[in-house]
Amino acid sequence: MQKTLEKQEKNQLNLEELQKELQNKSEMEFNDTKKLEQYMKRQEEYQEMMQRQTEKIQRNLEQQPELKTKLYKRKRRPAKTNRRRQKNG
Repeated sequence: MQKTLEKQEKNQLNLEELQKELQNKSEMEFNDTKKLEQYMKRQEEYQEMMQRQTEKIQRNLEQQPELKTKLYKRKRRPAKTNRRRQKNG
């Protein structure tokens, strides 16, 4: 996730650079158009990747209650045994 955020920040800086370059020109050249297209493509890939990450996290969260229940039952059983030992001891 950290790498993704770093990539997004880098893309943002690239966009700002491109904006500055274009502001200083009277019209866009072929290379400028290509840079813009590349940026847009990277941005689209980033959005798709974030969507996949969101879906993955959502699936994990949906499974979470089942895991909590299982872990709770596992942790709870030994605790009962310890309480009995303390009462009897």
